[in-house]
Amino acid sequence: MKNHTCIICDEQLTGRQTKFCSSKCRNKYHYENPNLLPSSTHRHTNCIMCGKQLSGRQTKFCSSKYKNRKHQSYNSQKQRGLIRKLELVNHFGGQCQKCGYEKNIAGLLFHHTEDKNYQLDMRNLSNRTMDSILEEKDKCILLCHNYHMEIRYPELDIDI
Repeated sequence: MKNHTCIICDEQLTGRQTKFCSSKCRNKYHYENPNLLPSSTHRHTNCIMCGKQLSGRQTKFCSSKYKNRKHQSYNSQKQRGLIRKLELVNHFGGQCQKCGYEKNIAGLLFHHTEDKNYQLDMRNLSNRTMDSILEEKDKCILLCHNYHMEIRYPELDIDI
């Protein structure tokens, strides 16, 4: 016969409950037994930065210090921003949409054709969510610096 009591508090189970009477008991059980979590939610048993044994609800890092060192460092942000810029530049065809310039990614930037919430520069590309970036991208065209300046400052044209 099947056990009809909560495995944490021995309270009677009702309806569709099979092991726990409440989310409080389920969370307590998983906190005390992290090694029994499904592999998709608990992939690592040791911190990926220092190798220390993980405990409780920790899934990759043993402390916020190591999590921040991995994701918040200047080099990590710079790399994340560059990867995201490459993805966006490739989405726009990899070249200036006016003249076809494609030699250097630093020579390409995003020009807003509609109202903008923020600039698509390296800092924002590395620190914003991808959903937010993709939403902002739809308001832009890809230009080289020369064409961007011509569009941005038409009053400074030199008529020779």
